Amino acid sequence: MAYKKSREGFTLTEILLAVAIVGIIAVLVLPATISKFHNELLAQHSKRESQAIKSAVDQLVVTENKANFGETMMYAGADADMDETAGKFLKKYFRVSKYYGSVASNSELIKSECFANKYYEYSNNEKKVFDISDDLVGACAKLKNGVSLCIQPQVGQNNIQGVWDLNGPKGPNIRGRDYDTFSIEPVKFSSFDLLSKATSEVINQANPNLQPDPDNPCEVGDFSTPCCTYYMNKGVINHSGHDCCDNPDIRPLVPVCASDIKLRLNLYPGNCQLKDATCKMYIQASQTTAKQAGTAITQLPAVPPDVRLYCDGKFAGTMSGAVVKQAVESDNQQIYFIMNRTNDATCGYQTGEGIKSTKSSVVFTGDKYQNYSYNGVNWSIEYF
Repeated sequence: MAYKKSREGFTLTEILLAVAIVGIIAVLVLPATISKFHNELLAQHSKRESQAIKSAVDQLVVTENKANFGETMMYAGADADMDETAGKFLKKYFRVSKYYGSVASNSELIKSECFANKYYEYSNNEKKVFDISDDLVGACAKLKNGVSLCIQPQVGQNNIQGVWDLNGPKGPNIRGRDYDTFSIEPVKFSSFDLLSKATSEVINQANPNLQPDPDNPCEVGDFSTPCCTYYMNKGVINHSGHDCCDNPDIRPLVPVCASDIKLRLNLYPGNCQLKDATCKMYIQASQTTAKQAGTAITQLPAVPPDVRLYCDGKFAGTMSGAVVKQAVESDNQQIYFIMNRTNDATCGYQTGEGIKSTKSSVVFTGDKYQNYSYNGVNWSIEYF
């Protein structure tokens, strides 16, 4: 008995039906999947641009080697030349394919080459057309990565603002996707605040979320002890002209606040003659003076170190820094401040020209001759 070989398989109708089902599923699912993927790419691109702009602004004081943000090209007056401010910023810190100049001078060209003819936004679940004219500010450029970017500098305490289209005139041209505006909180600084860091930690887009430094207790122009302590810890006090150097609680703690002060002590051994062992050493208020940066001062900003007197190489006595300060600031120029003598060494002799101390020398505590940094001041001394 002969048997026929059985062949099983799909009919043409079944295959066509399966292909049709797969096609229907693809038509339903694929656009949403592609759209989601495209939106994710745009979101990542937007994040990278945000970080690039924020980083360039935050580091501008350092990269430009300026004293504060007000000296950079991204701080300007209301009537500033955008080519000399935001334009320079764009050309120096971004890979520019074509620079278009200021919006005020070239708005039509910028709109036609950098942006699309029409943009959309969703409002109340409706897709609406909107005009980008009011968004365009400052100076504009097309970057080599395809981004069209416009930005304006900080004016006073106004935000740094700008707009971008991540892929230029190409679609989807929808606000919040490939097109958006951005705003960076103004950099807070004063002429004495050399740190000049932006207090903003983020660059915002649709919803601002600017967070100032919560540890900063200072307002502009506040040089109280808590504020100056903050500046000191942050390394802001980096020159002797900083207002915090005038704060008596801070000045001794910051080496840069040290003021060069030269003391001139009128050593007065009375009627001593050379080699007179009975002579007592004094500092006379008369002609005992101090100079700071070459200018005479009558009030010392800090207590100088103790003064030690040597005569013919032998230690002869000490006068406390507090007494030296009193001698400089004394209104009674006839007062004599006696040294705490330890022996009878003779330190000079008197002539018609005054006291001559050719056999003596004066040093500060610690055997630091002539110059000594103490209590926030670089002290030097001369005697006559």
